[in-house]
Amino acid sequence: MTVGSNLAGPGIESKEENGGVEEALEMTDLMKERYELTLERIREVENESLRDSALTDYFQTAARFLLQVEALRVFSEEELRKGRSFREMVRRYGVLFRDLLPGAYEESYVNPVYASARLGDGFGKILSFLFYEMKSLAYFAYENKWQDMLIRMELFLQIHAAFSCEEKETGGLPAYETVREIIYWFVMDYAETAAEKHIADLVKCADQGSVMEIFYELGLEDTAEELGRKLQVAGVRAMPVLVNFSILNAKWLWEDNWDEEEGLSQCVYDHREDMALFLDKGYVNRQLEVLRSVLERNKGNIGDVEGVVVLRRRLEEGRIIGERNVLHLGEGQRQLREKYCSKIRALQKTYLKEGKVWRVWAEKTDQGWNRIDWEIPRGAF
Repeated sequence: MTVGSNLAGPGIESKEENGGVEEALEMTDLMKERYELTLERIREVENESLRDSALTDYFQTAARFLLQVEALRVFSEEELRKGRSFREMVRRYGVLFRDLLPGAYEESYVNPVYASARLGDGFGKILSFLFYEMKSLAYFAYENKWQDMLIRMELFLQIHAAFSCEEKETGGLPAYETVREIIYWFVMDYAETAAEKHIADLVKCADQGSVMEIFYELGLEDTAEELGRKLQVAGVRAMPVLVNFSILNAKWLWEDNWDEEEGLSQCVYDHREDMALFLDKGYVNRQLEVLRSVLERNKGNIGDVEGVVVLRRRLEEGRIIGERNVLHLGEGQRQLREKYCSKIRALQKTYLKEGKVWRVWAEKTDQGWNRIDWEIPRGAF
């Protein structure tokens, strides 16, 4: 059994296989039971102590965050039933990211430099990655996607178990490779699930007609709405999408220019090469196999995405600190990623309509981030 194989398999959501809808409903009930058991264990972790006080603080802090995320999911579920209060949802969502803001990020476990200082150089970086991945749960809670939350909560508990079990057995810490392999098999096991969900979104576009996606950061809701109105006037239907930076989204495939002019936060910059934990030929082959299979199964059903608008804050010069003690790709991994990106783009050209990409900057004024430095090009759509 490989590390991580006790997690739910990628096909668990299917309603067509192994007995049809009735069995699928049973599987859903089973997953909901697993979800409740997972939450119960996280509540226990919030109050458990390890011999290492820094590790205790890390896991307790992460557990509290996960319980806050669950509170957001419950609120989201209730709001969906009675008509979502967008502003209140955004406020609650934003609370979960306060530790990423300037002034707070310096002492956040999401910051690999701080985590390494507290937890040691090796485990600090890998546990910082874990907390960064847990931040993506806020997005899933906002959308009430509890199954996506479950697999990441289980990842957290697996890694906590690696530390607690090793302490009980030997009084020491687990091997670094043991923890890294848990993450490796997480991304391997759920590669197909992530690809299926992404393509499912494109299939929805086929039912709704072509659409322009507006990817935006938290805090730019008003700006995204203004931009959406501009696009509608131009005759383009816009769909705002909050940025979700889960490693399973493989955002790094299409966003590989990471300099200050891109307007990225220090946090995103610090985690830009976290894939160093798992990027190898096995991972690349698995990703290409999965994507090709999913695209082929959905050929002809994928809707047209006219393009993507990436809405960001224009940050002050000098905000990003480039040389930091964070995860970095090795030279062999960089070459492997380059070849991988080339093959991915070839698949996209074969199966997907090639949409345009525009970068739109939100300019800061006395009233906030509400000025858009972009005019829709004439004849662009």
